[in-house]
Amino acid sequence: MARPVKVTLMGRSFTLQTDEDEAHVQRVALLVDGRLTDLQARARLPVESLALLAALTLGDDLEKERQKNIVLRSEAQALAIKLRDRLSGLASEP
Repeated sequence: MARPVKVTLMGRSFTLQTDEDEAHVQRVALLVDGRLTDLQARARLPVESLALLAALTLGDDLEKERQKNIVLRSEAQALAIKLRDRLSGLASEP
């Protein structure tokens, strides 16, 4: 059941309705606020433009992490197959 969670972004308070754990929502809000603050320090833009840039940069970070995850899963799968084959070979030795 959704419940209200109050977060602060760029000094403004927002109340979200969420099923997520409040600590998780606060961590995400802190991440977004940090990105907004960083972008604001580099470029004096309207809040709407800052929000879009923050969304794009966070989306870019997410996509890069997803691609890394795909590579790591593939490498882990290859290692698991090697290990399985090695263990299978050891088990069949007299």
